[in-house]
Amino acid sequence: MIASGRPERSAQAEREVRRDTPLRRARSCYGHLAGVEGVALMDGLLELGWIEVQGDEFHAPVRLTSDGAQAMARLGIDVDGLSNKKRKFAFACLDWTERRYHLGGALGGEALRMLEKNAYLKRLPASREVKPLTPVGEWLRGRPPGP
Repeated sequence: MIASGRPERSAQAEREVRRDTPLRRARSCYGHLAGVEGVALMDGLLELGWIEVQGDEFHAPVRLTSDGAQAMARLGIDVDGLSNKKRKFAFACLDWTERRYHLGGALGGEALRMLEKNAYLKRLPASREVKPLTPVGEWLRGRPPGP
């Protein structure tokens, strides 16, 4: 699993956490979901056994399990197509405010795109901020967003 030694938060990250800002709650990070919601997505994928972290270093590669590949297909993610991109397939990306990992790479980017497409969240224009509309866990379980 991933190393427990985490770098200290920056002063700016400490302010975001203390104020519990929308940017801390959910944001994009190089095209994938970060913040509290991004960490929840990573935790959910690990808990469901859909991904495995390969190593304990920062930016450790993430492997999709066979159950995960089947689940991603059900959720509308073309895993094979992601493997052919120039971008890394998936890795553990250290979250700026949470000092835990969220899912980076092409798989993380596609998950963010699908969450937005299926109305679980909304990206705000000209901002990294993302507005959660439904808990990420509902998407992972294949449940449609609720009112």
